[in-house]
Amino acid sequence: MSNLISKACIYVTDLKEFRQGKSGATAMEYALMAAGIAVAIIAALFALGDEIKSLFGDVQTQLEGAGN
Repeated sequence: MSNLISKACIYVTDLKEFRQGKSGATAMEYALMAAGIAVAIIAALFALGDEIKSLFGDVQTQLEGAGN
């Protein structure tokens, strides 16, 4: 019985937070963090793009040589 009461209290608390709009603010914060991480990844790819391309080219050459 206490488990049911506990779940009901949690449900009521969740409804109060949803009504106050806190969940929307949290979603917006996560969206901003995800956008920031995406910008950082894109910047790193542009900064290291030629080096990464060269690295994969070297790996491809070595793999082609190993197949012979």
